[in-house]
Amino acid sequence: MLGIGIALFYVLPLLGCALSVAFTLAELRYDDVLAGEVGFACFGLACGFVAIWILRSRRAQEAMLSDYAGGQQLAVPRTRAEPLRAGYRRVPFIVAALLVAVGSTMLARYHQETQAEEHHIARARHALANVIGIDANNVVVTLNVLDPTGRSRPVKVDVVDTAPYHIGGVVPILDDPADSGWVRLRAEPQDVTMWETGAWLAILLASVLVGRELLRRRAVQRLLVGEHPGIAVRTSHDGLDSWSIFATNQSRLRDKVADEIGVFATSPGVGRWSRPLGSEIREVDGVEHIEYRSSEDSYRPTLQDAVLLGALRHGGIALLVTADALIAPSQPLRIRATPPWAPRVFDGGFDWSWVIDWFTPIH
Repeated sequence: MLGIGIALFYVLPLLGCALSVAFTLAELRYDDVLAGEVGFACFGLACGFVAIWILRSRRAQEAMLSDYAGGQQLAVPRTRAEPLRAGYRRVPFIVAALLVAVGSTMLARYHQETQAEEHHIARARHALANVIGIDANNVVVTLNVLDPTGRSRPVKVDVVDTAPYHIGGVVPILDDPADSGWVRLRAEPQDVTMWETGAWLAILLASVLVGRELLRRRAVQRLLVGEHPGIAVRTSHDGLDSWSIFATNQSRLRDKVADEIGVFATSPGVGRWSRPLGSEIREVDGVEHIEYRSSEDSYRPTLQDAVLLGALRHGGIALLVTADALIAPSQPLRIRATPPWAPRVFDGGFDWSWVIDWFTPIH
C-alpha cells in the first residue's frame, strides 16, 4: 500500500497521501519495532501535512483567481458546446482494459501457484536435511535430502537470507515423495504473493485511469452548462499539434517579454517534454507574434486572446475558449510552485506563475 500511495502521489496527490496515512496507521497498529514506529509516524504526519497544505493551497488559489476575475461569470455558448460533448478520449479505457487483462492473468497465475503448492504440502513428509552449500550471491542454499529409502540427493532451495545458515547445519524441511524436485524449508514457505500484489496494482491503476477520465468528463460537461469563473489569457498555436498559454499582465507585455504559462498538445508526448527554451513578443506588420528562442529553430505563431473557464486551481478542470475553438483539458491543471518571496499582489493585470499542461483540442 505504501508503494501504491507514493506512486499515486504524482497523479492523484490527495489519494496518495490518504493511502500513505492508512498504511502508516496499519504499521503503527501491527509493528512492534520502535524504530519503525517512529519512522512511519513521522512519514504519516508528513503526508497529512502535505494533504492539508494541498487543500489550503487550492482554496487560496481559487480565492486569489476569483478576486482577479472580479466575480466575472461566463457561460459557453450552446452552439459551441455541442461538438465538445462527443469529444471523448478512448485511450484511458483501452489502457485500463489492458491493465485489467494483465491483472486477471496474474491473479490466475497466483491461484495456480497456490493450488500447486497446497497439493505438494498435502503429500509432503516432514524430514531433516543437512546444509552442504551456501551461495550468498544468488541467495541459495544446497541441502542434502534423504528419501524414505535412505538415498541422498542434493537440492538447491531459495532463501530470504543466507546468514542464518551454515555448512553442516541441520534444518527441518518438507519433502514431496512424488516430486523429487520439490523441497521446502519449513521456516521459509514459498511466497507467491508477488503475483497477487502485481494483479491488484494493475487493477488499481486501471481504476484510477477510468475514474480520473470519468471525473474529467463530468467536470467538462458541468462547464458546458451554466456560468463559471473565467479569466483572460493569450494563446498561440504552432500550426502542428501544440498550443501555448501566456500571461496578460500588461507590465510584462510592455517589456515585450512573454510569460509562458505552459503548453498543451493535440498528440501524446507534446507539451510535457518539448517546451521552448524561452520566448519574446515581437510586432510584425502591426500584429503581435510570439517568437520562441531555441537552440535549433524559431517560429512566430500569432498571439490571440482567449478565456480560461472553470476551476482555476491546481487539480481543477478548465476550458480554453478562443475565437474559433473550444478546447478541453486532457488532465487537471498543474500549478507551478511560487517562491515564498514572490509578490502575490496583482496590480493592473494578472502575473501568472502557474503551468497548464496537456490541453487537447476536441474536434
